[in-house]
Amino acid sequence: MVERAFFADATTMTTAATTPPPEPPVQKRLTRSSSDQVIAGVAGGFGRYLGIDPVVIRLILIVLIFFGGAGVIVYGAAWLLVPTDDQETAGFDGRGVARRTGIAPGALVLTLVAAASGFWGIAFGGGTAVAIVVIAVGAALVAGAFTGGARWLILPAIALAMAGGVAAAADLDVRGGVGERVYRPASANDLRSNYKLGVGHLLVDLRKTDFSPGNHRVHLKLGVGQAEVLVPANVCVSSSADISAGETEVFDRTTGGTNHDWQDVRSAPAGTPQLTVDADIGFGQLRIEPGVGFQGVNGACANG
Repeated sequence: MVERAFFADATTMTTAATTPPPEPPVQKRLTRSSSDQVIAGVAGGFGRYLGIDPVVIRLILIVLIFFGGAGVIVYGAAWLLVPTDDQETAGFDGRGVARRTGIAPGALVLTLVAAASGFWGIAFGGGTAVAIVVIAVGAALVAGAFTGGARWLILPAIALAMAGGVAAAADLDVRGGVGERVYRPASANDLRSNYKLGVGHLLVDLRKTDFSPGNHRVHLKLGVGQAEVLVPANVCVSSSADISAGETEVFDRTTGGTNHDWQDVRSAPAGTPQLTVDADIGFGQLRIEPGVGFQGVNGACANG
């Protein structure tokens, strides 16, 4: 019995000695892809890290471009902060690479938040607050130049200032509310001189409005979204628009771009109602659509 127990213990010890210890779990790291790249492999690396198709990341970055240039800022920050996978595999600057990989997600999130804060802060009338934050961050960076710290604030500070600058240059104002606003005035007397919306869809439906002869003016103010005017067949329509970035779709003509100015001046025959639509839009579209019975392009006008 003693001999059998000895051999059993020896067998157990041999098995334990020959069984390799379990490998530690591989730590997931954020790197840029060297195999799936269009420019610098940022979308490919983020897609691999998050387990989603890189095409989705690319689409998100493209959409963010229209929000204060945040997409360009985030892509540039990732290009600077996140190493490529071939650098990490080769052990290039091993400790520094690991440190950059760990810091990168937080820095990118902070950069994105700063860009969104600057853009929407200006858009909601918080220009003074944004300016104070920019000055404070600038002071921190100046102090950091002597102490060697706070350098991580450089990219968020640039993002905050650039995004706020874009919103300020576009004269963006989204304080008119959010959502959909629909107006259907019964007569020209019910027609407002100004219709305003911050973000969303602004619809002025005039197809059943009773217009009297003479000139009737409507001004549309929209921060982000679509401003739409539906007009009846017996009204001559003139239109103009100032759009920071977007397009106009007026009857059968579509134009657009950045700093887009549109003007279509028409004159109505004697006794025919005239409608003048003037739009001021930050980012979005002005659409003027004819109602049932419209003949040709703006057929009620003398020069239509």
